[in-house]
Amino acid sequence: MALAIFGVIWSLVELPLFLGLFVDYFVAYGSALGFILIWLGITIASVTGASKALPIAGAGFSAGITTEFTVKVMVRSGSLLSLIACTLLAFGLLAILG
Repeated sequence: MALAIFGVIWSLVELPLFLGLFVDYFVAYGSALGFILIWLGITIASVTGASKALPIAGAGFSAGITTEFTVKVMVRSGSLLSLIACTLLAFGLLAILG
């Protein structure tokens, strides 16, 4: 849903010229990759029962150390990418608000 909203408001984003090209690509691909990593992490946790990384997705089960670590890295890196991309997108929208 967030990616669909980003697509709708993308034409309104005005980023500074010196950061424009890099930030445009980072926001676009960073948000997509971040959300895909989170989705894959949740899916792997629910299939394998990785309950230490995501307690609700793997409720009542436990997975191997490698699986737990993989899920934790995927979800955390996806969250960080999404956070950075959303922050840059919000700063890009400040130009039309002010």
